[in-house]
Amino acid sequence: MAGYAMLQGKKWAYPMKSLAIIIGRAAFEEDKEAMKENEELVWHVDLEINSAIDISRQQAFIAYNFQKEQFEIKNLSENNEIYVNGKTVKHEHLAAPLDSSDLIQIGTEDFVFLLPMESRKVNAK
Repeated sequence: MAGYAMLQGKKWAYPMKSLAIIIGRAAFEEDKEAMKENEELVWHVDLEINSAIDISRQQAFIAYNFQKEQFEIKNLSENNEIYVNGKTVKHEHLAAPLDSSDLIQIGTEDFVFLLPMESRKVNAK
């Protein structure tokens, strides 16, 4: 694994090559048109996981917390919830800690958060 952590979906894998990423959906056609009309209307997404309406354009923020020495996930969306191991992480909640092998659900997309040593074990199976 070449990264700080790995996000492993059923049909995809995303190595985190920075200590912070934003997860969201691809832009809908109307979003693209609005962006053409207004150059200031831009959003950044590191990992596009789906284009479904139940995922916000910027849904989640995963980052390493140096004070707590752990990765955390924050829900950026006021409308859509995310889940870590079945527990709801709402927009108004503080960031939730992430441990290796935690199951994250955003919309209909499920994936596992893996730290480097754990991803080697999964890939070896």
